[in-house]
Amino acid sequence: MRRPLISTAFTSLVVLLAVGVGAPTARADDVVYEADLEKSRFQIDVFKAGLFSGMAHDHTFLAKRYAATIRLDAAAPEGGSVSVSVEAASLELEASKADADDQEDIEESMRSDDVLDVERFPKIEFESVKVTVKKRKGDTVTLTVTGSLTLHGEKKRISIPTELTIAEGVATAKGEVTIKQTDFEIEPYSAFFGAVKVKDEVKISFEIVARPKAD
Repeated sequence: MRRPLISTAFTSLVVLLAVGVGAPTARADDVVYEADLEKSRFQIDVFKAGLFSGMAHDHTFLAKRYAATIRLDAAAPEGGSVSVSVEAASLELEASKADADDQEDIEESMRSDDVLDVERFPKIEFESVKVTVKKRKGDTVTLTVTGSLTLHGEKKRISIPTELTIAEGVATAKGEVTIKQTDFEIEPYSAFFGAVKVKDEVKISFEIVARPKAD
């Protein structure tokens, strides 16, 4: 039987990762948006490597339980902020990428103390500190969101290219960023003396649909 590629994804992410705007000071014209999890998506992609990488698969993980809050004035997005908190144990392998037995093994490995160690580090968190506006076109603003990603007990500064659109009161943020597992003290999976392994680089991508917080 083909050996599954044990993912050392995290996510990300997810995490991630990853919504739309930064800077901690609230302003009078700011609107607070909360992610609609039914319409949003946090995705973490892990890629195979090694001489016999044909024995393995690339893997995609989705965060199922998370919260994201965006504070934003559409007229001045560079002054907004975002906070994201993901339950690390909620990351699940996309069902179409593996059979049921492989999926369970991969998810157990990802949650184990060899990878995410979700018992010790149950949360993956991102807090923005800065937003830079790169371009405006109609209702869409291209941003670079900079903040601190806390993963596996390590905190690192990352910058996320993000496309933000606000239409009919709904904020939609799309973007992706690549991080290295080793930057967060996670050793990429390897087997058969390195003949089958995953790449150090992991891609976190997202589409967040957020609506104004109810009073």
